[in-house]
Amino acid sequence: MTEVVEDVYDRRWAILAVMSLSLIIVVLNNVTLNVALPELSKELEADNTDLQWMVDAYALVFGVTLFVMGALGDRFGRKPALQLGLVIVALTSGATAMYASTSEHVIIARAVMGIGAALVMPATLSVVVVVFPSEERGKAVGIWAAMAGAGAPIGLIVGGWSVENYGWEMVFWINVPVIIVALILGIFLVPNSKDSQERPLDFIGSVLSIGALLSVLYAIIEAPNVGWTSLETLGIAGLGLVLTFAFIKWERSTEHPMLPIGLFKNMGFTMGLVAITLAFFVMFSFMFTQMLHFPLVRGLTDLAAAISLFHFHWA
Repeated sequence: MTEVVEDVYDRRWAILAVMSLSLIIVVLNNVTLNVALPELSKELEADNTDLQWMVDAYALVFGVTLFVMGALGDRFGRKPALQLGLVIVALTSGATAMYASTSEHVIIARAVMGIGAALVMPATLSVVVVVFPSEERGKAVGIWAAMAGAGAPIGLIVGGWSVENYGWEMVFWINVPVIIVALILGIFLVPNSKDSQERPLDFIGSVLSIGALLSVLYAIIEAPNVGWTSLETLGIAGLGLVLTFAFIKWERSTEHPMLPIGLFKNMGFTMGLVAITLAFFVMFSFMFTQMLHFPLVRGLTDLAAAISLFHFHWA
């Protein structure tokens, strides 16, 4: 059961709007930096590996901490988790726009923003599920998911316009006013809620999942530089697989698993996850390469490149 602040029914659609805005910020940040890659490669003298880490640091940290941050929100309160995540993204974005002068600065900033995003995303969905009655919940979650899908094309166009007119720093600055609006509205509209059962945190499962994902993804990203058959790549990838099997074994044996492994017995659930994974792999790989190709090879402006990518991918 979940404890919820009373009298939120009348403002449930306004709450959904705030949650959708917060979710768009998370998705938008996964896309906008792609548009700034040519400018970053010139101004910060970033090579291809640096650019890849700038893009992947956000998604990598977001992915490996998502389970943990969601569990913390359920345990200690979803509204505080949401607000804290938005503050982290806003402060890091502003600091990056003002002070970043090397590739390393941007990579570290993107990793910190990934932590903030991991706090925001599960909190938005949990709040939506809590404030809507069962008969309206499917519709509300559908709108929430649609907003997640809308974040990518919005991020491309906004990012292209920002970089073309103001420079790469603007892809970070645009977060700040939007987040301020979301924070203010959230303070007055969004109720706090948490898991009333107060199940213990799966600390061991959290550590194993973070280690497994970090190891596997790090090996994939660095393999083109050090070699797919190098000892470094094979060793880190092997460590990731060992930690993955350890995570699965632990989740099956613990009383309060972070990820119930039994869910994967449902083939519809499992194949859906595989399909989503492949779709995102193709989408972000295509986005990364083409946002370098259009400006640097074809000579398009940043906005024209973003529009072209939007046309090719979503048309």
